[in-house]
Amino acid sequence: MKYVGFFIFAMLLAGLIGYSLFEGGGFGLKNSLEKKSIAPIKDPIPIFRQSLAPAINSDGISELAIIKVEAKKGTGKISIDLKNTPVISQETQNSIKNAGNYALQLAGKENNMDLTFSIIGKTQSIGGGSAGLAFFVISMSAILDEPLILDTLITGGILETGEVARVGRILEKASVTKKNGFTALIVPYGEKMAEITPDECARAKIQNCLPEKEIVDVEEKIGIKIIEVKNAKEAYQLMVRK
Repeated sequence: MKYVGFFIFAMLLAGLIGYSLFEGGGFGLKNSLEKKSIAPIKDPIPIFRQSLAPAINSDGISELAIIKVEAKKGTGKISIDLKNTPVISQETQNSIKNAGNYALQLAGKENNMDLTFSIIGKTQSIGGGSAGLAFFVISMSAILDEPLILDTLITGGILETGEVARVGRILEKASVTKKNGFTALIVPYGEKMAEITPDECARAKIQNCLPEKEIVDVEEKIGIKIIEVKNAKEAYQLMVRK
């Protein structure tokens, strides 16, 4: 019985010492836990996508412009980074906004992002809406984090409804696309056949141009696969890497 009493007394004493140490005496364990800083939660890492888009510069020459989008969690805000972007026309800005808005609409509220767009080209100014469809495709790729195929480029405008708008000078855009090593070009429906002038034929560096307007099959004339689409969703499905 004497040993049992001594054992109980020892256990109580050890408990009191441990409590004293934790509360602030001895090693100050509780204080050290309270003072330990908690790292702030960082913003989600943005997703970047970029591609090339055939364009006609301010000198009337076809070239490939670099188009970019940055997507990060947000409220659906769309902006254009003008810091490193050439002067762009109102038509181009409207096409970019249509692309971003339609991409956010298709992705749904659970994938809501803020999108920031930019264009890099050799020219000082960019006009027209022919990069709108390409901006839509890279926006969807960024929002859904899905990779794209790399051998195909896109030209075409985009309406608020997601329909693809016709653009001009397809022959020259197909020519610069092939010249840079790509094997296919997605274009608006009905533009595989193009009416071209002698000047357009010459700018596309085509031999045996006629002295008057002619209607040509762009695929045959340039030697690059031409794929027609009617709406933006169709273009994206073609561009997603399976």
